[in-house]
Amino acid sequence: MKSITLFKTLLSLSFVTVSSLSGGVVHAQSNLDAFVDSNIVGKERSIVTSVLQDIPESQRGDLIVIASDGQIYTNKPELKKEVIEYTKNKEGVFEDSDGNKIFPPKQDRPEQIQLQSPLNSFSTEVKVDEKGQQSSNTLAIEGNAELIQPLVSQVPATGGSGPYRRVESYNSYSWASANIYLTNDVSDNDSTAPYYDTGYLYMGGWGEASNAVDAGFKHNSLDNTYSPMMQIDGTPYGFTPRVASGQTAYLETYVGTNGNFIMHAEYKDTTGVSRSINVSVYAPGFKQNGANIMKRMTTMGQKTEYLTTKTYLRGAVWSNARIGASTSSYHVWADSDTWQFQSYGNRIGLNKTNASNETVSILPGS
Repeated sequence: MKSITLFKTLLSLSFVTVSSLSGGVVHAQSNLDAFVDSNIVGKERSIVTSVLQDIPESQRGDLIVIASDGQIYTNKPELKKEVIEYTKNKEGVFEDSDGNKIFPPKQDRPEQIQLQSPLNSFSTEVKVDEKGQQSSNTLAIEGNAELIQPLVSQVPATGGSGPYRRVESYNSYSWASANIYLTNDVSDNDSTAPYYDTGYLYMGGWGEASNAVDAGFKHNSLDNTYSPMMQIDGTPYGFTPRVASGQTAYLETYVGTNGNFIMHAEYKDTTGVSRSINVSVYAPGFKQNGANIMKRMTTMGQKTEYLTTKTYLRGAVWSNARIGASTSSYHVWADSDTWQFQSYGNRIGLNKTNASNETVSILPGS
């Protein structure tokens, strides 16, 4: 089946983008070589074994390396055909080689403002009206869900590419994870102009140089499935095959060697087989020392923002979110880790338990 996705799943896959790996170092560790096919030799073998060092041993598997120049390296020859690359056309829409069109979310980095007291000390949330203004009236939607946002929001939510729910950390971290229920209650139209409404559930963040990475799942309108996704500073990558909807997947994102941003995901494919992927992309500006903003996003991405479209994504559950400095040093994501909770557009239904657990719905516009 031709891919119509912004991003492609792999049966079990690792994606890595590396900046200055040139093949000059050959790693002797047999535990790394064991993950590399014997047909992978020379520069390519050196690159993929170097990247494997950043991945915990229990998570190592198939590996795809997307280097800073766009070159793709893998630890198994057959994995190269699983990568979908996109070209931006004159309309500003990304197309694959089959002419399938996609449009990824915006990646603007929010500016963190230094406050006299930490923003997380103002953790009270209030109900707001459809314009995002504080209201004494309860705006009830979808049962107990309500439109809510932080009482104090020094940096307003900005739009331009559709409604979203965003949770952002302070710029002090380099690792985050969460369980995500990949809801099957979705109606979008990811390849249809002019809006290209597309559901996304993803994590990622911004490095200290405003570099951005999105890493997670894109919904596929044609068959109500998902695909793993990566976007690096506005450049999307896609992967096949498909991830089943209606399941809870595990997503982990972290900074490896400076310049490498890694995604690890665990899920079941459409045949019910458990799979895992590791994705690492070259993302200059991301640092292992924790000077990064980490995020969680539920988005109905649009090329041309139109907040009254009838598309929806209901009942996406984020649970057991954790955050920290590395794969071995993390804790439950708390209010004290959180810079901002933001809901943009008048279509966000939210049932929030705490900073680590919430159910998000993007409702049909009206």
